[in-house]
Amino acid sequence: MHVFLYEEENDWYSNLLAINSYNVAETKYPYLYWTENHLHAMWWEQKYFKNLKTSDQLPITVISPGIWNNEAGPVFLKAHLKIGDQELKGDIEIHLEEESWASLRHASDKRYKDVILHVCLWPSLSAVPPQIKNAKGEKVYQTYLAPYLTISQTRILQLIDIEQYPHRKFLGNNPSCFSPSSSFAEEKIFNLLPSSVSWRLAQKAQYLKGHMEDARLLLPTGIAMALGEKQNAEAFFELFVRLLKYKDKTENELLSIALGMSGFFAEKYKLKWKDSLFYRELLQLYAQFSPLIPHSIRLLLCQIKPWNHPIRRIAYLVKLIQDPLMPYLFTEIYACWHQGWPEAYLKKDWDLLLNRIKDRLPSYSDEYWRHHYTFESQKQALPLPLLRKRWKDSVILNTVLPLLSNEIIQKNNLSEIKALHNFYSFLNPMKDKGA
Repeated sequence: MHVFLYEEENDWYSNLLAINSYNVAETKYPYLYWTENHLHAMWWEQKYFKNLKTSDQLPITVISPGIWNNEAGPVFLKAHLKIGDQELKGDIEIHLEEESWASLRHASDKRYKDVILHVCLWPSLSAVPPQIKNAKGEKVYQTYLAPYLTISQTRILQLIDIEQYPHRKFLGNNPSCFSPSSSFAEEKIFNLLPSSVSWRLAQKAQYLKGHMEDARLLLPTGIAMALGEKQNAEAFFELFVRLLKYKDKTENELLSIALGMSGFFAEKYKLKWKDSLFYRELLQLYAQFSPLIPHSIRLLLCQIKPWNHPIRRIAYLVKLIQDPLMPYLFTEIYACWHQGWPEAYLKKDWDLLLNRIKDRLPSYSDEYWRHHYTFESQKQALPLPLLRKRWKDSVILNTVLPLLSNEIIQKNNLSEIKALHNFYSFLNPMKDKGA
């Protein structure tokens, strides 16, 4: 590990030892050392280096650094780079030293199958940099930041406060500043909080854009991922994209394709639902597509209540894809916001605007799903909505508001920006309470 010292502070420390051995005290930060978190912050900000090149001297242009990943796997997801004459989209992994890729066995880890660039601080100790590959066997380019830094490493360590990254970037590193006993003046808290909200919304918008290039489909993409909830969000996104190719099929044909892709025509399900006429009809429809559309979507199905079963959500997704209004959903919601925010902001009453936005998120009815959770043979006694109402709150908070924020920030209307922050604060407690 490389360690840097403040020379002037160490001189002061040595002199103090010589003068008075009874008056020794550590300075606030006599030692500075690199961690991978420093490199994560540097990559995210893209301002401490320039003219970056790969280990084989191809120029790197960072179109998008990617989405900061706080879970297991590569540090940044869905990055967009130009390396030499080639445009690449994929993930970024970051280590202090090049040898970490091999020692951590990333080449055989499926979580790293989409890595396109390995970023390190220091070059390899070997004379010839090793060639590395991801879990799909594709080449992973490598780059070293140290030769391309625009200021000294010591100065960078002084400037980066890693406690502020990534989620606390605008909140500082002292959570108590927002407690009721805080000595901060109310207006200072107000000035800090909107920045944190804006950052969070911007990150969510960037996350969606990293998944879908077509702006008209950003909201449907967010809806699809919300249908999968946290454990199946990426799987539902993949399902959504694949089903778009078959949107001209009939609804039952598209549903059969979706169920087949998701593995619901495996033998265990055929046995489980053999008494369902509707299931057998879908199975027969899928027979004509199965040679071309094998099972490819992996869903996590543990601890799922019948009302939240992915099959019900797949049924909704199919209806959404075939909805002729799907590409225009955000346009409708943006018009609703534009008409309603001034009054809601003035009256500090967001319920009416929230309900109007909810009304524009589609709710589909279906005679079959009204009486069945999945493919059980017996009808349910009480009528069932296809999805519970509260899922719309999640879509509004995690998809609609980020997309609205992206539009509103560009207009630079301070009152409208404050209104959006107030609306966000109004929705957040509702989410926490599971409303």
